[in-house]
Amino acid sequence: MASTTPSSSSSSSKLCFNSDCKDFKSDRPKKGWRLRTGDLAQLCDRCGSAFEEGRFCDIFHANASGWRNCETCRKRIHCGCIVSSNTFVLLDPGGIECFTCARKNIILVGFSIVVRKCVPLPPLSGLEPSCNV
Repeated sequence: MASTTPSSSSSSSKLCFNSDCKDFKSDRPKKGWRLRTGDLAQLCDRCGSAFEEGRFCDIFHANASGWRNCETCRKRIHCGCIVSSNTFVLLDPGGIECFTCARKNIILVGFSIVVRKCVPLPPLSGLEPSCNV
């Protein structure tokens, strides 16, 4: 008599990719982070929503190692897993910056460079060379 129970490989392919979750994916699973294979993790609705909202590590990795604070805003960032690898940048002198702060700083630095090239600043003491456009 044939078994009506799905095989372990077919049932595991229907499980959420999150190893801490035992829920089944829906017919249209939510897409998560990029895997080393290049594919996207397929998640159940609950885990997919947490990932989309940027709360995945806060919920599922709260007690894991690898947490650091953004040097600018002090937001807690999980640097210990692939899920959050695109949410921070490494700083040259050490430490990390969350992507939101890094993006603001790039815009400010870029604006400062544009202003310096386009608007010559007067010399402070008269001895400094003026900016040539």
